[in-house]
Amino acid sequence: MPDEQSGIVDWMNLPHGVPEVSLWTSLHDAQIVSIQSNLLERTVTLHLESDHLLEFHNLPLDMQFLLRLDGVQSARVLHYAVWPGEFSVPAGVTREDEARLLAGYQSKWREESLSWSALETALSME
Repeated sequence: MPDEQSGIVDWMNLPHGVPEVSLWTSLHDAQIVSIQSNLLERTVTLHLESDHLLEFHNLPLDMQFLLRLDGVQSARVLHYAVWPGEFSVPAGVTREDEARLLAGYQSKWREESLSWSALETALSME
């Protein structure tokens, strides 16, 4: 298994030699406006808004992002079922302790899969 794919443990249909590309770091707080996919053309277009990125980079606040992915052979949608217990960060903790507490809480969440077509349908209804 190539080094760049060593973190993938459950993707069954990645084409050989294709590295994992995660958009989480940049876009975890973005709002999905719409998703369009074309199975025949193997494309997925994500229409996103991210106030954080706009403010951080001093971009116009009405700017939006379109990400067009070509050659898409595998796509999946994940949802996290949040742990039902209460969680709060105690006042006065350090950033490091806050990050540790948050990571511990999030590790209790359950990753769940959704249907790609159901996601597209749900977004078009909003």
